[in-house]
Amino acid sequence: MITSSREKAAAMASAVRLMPNHDPHWRARLAQARARQADLLGHEGLLTAAEQAELESLRGIIKEAFRSGFRTTAEYRDFQFARAREVLDAEGIALDLPFLPDDATLDEIDRALAAIRQTIEAATAG
Repeated sequence: MITSSREKAAAMASAVRLMPNHDPHWRARLAQARARQADLLGHEGLLTAAEQAELESLRGIIKEAFRSGFRTTAEYRDFQFARAREVLDAEGIALDLPFLPDDATLDEIDRALAAIRQTIEAATAG
């Protein structure tokens, strides 16, 4: 039986998983990366090899900056599953989203999202 507030806090903490790279300043990082991406994409003519590599790197930076805005993996899961549900509904695809607990890891969530994306791609191909 949980008797102290410390034990209660420990029990609650075990029920969720904190995001490994949470950054309260994620919006600034995201805006900076998107601004640079817009500069590169708005560039006249062909991009140099270095600019192409930077553009590819920015995709990862943008993804990580966005992810770092979530405090817990449950928040990340809920956001991504809501987006997936919107796409599934818009495409008329009947799919039950998998159950993932609040302490699911990023790898578990990303594997589930990849399977959902694969189902959407298969259903909309051709």
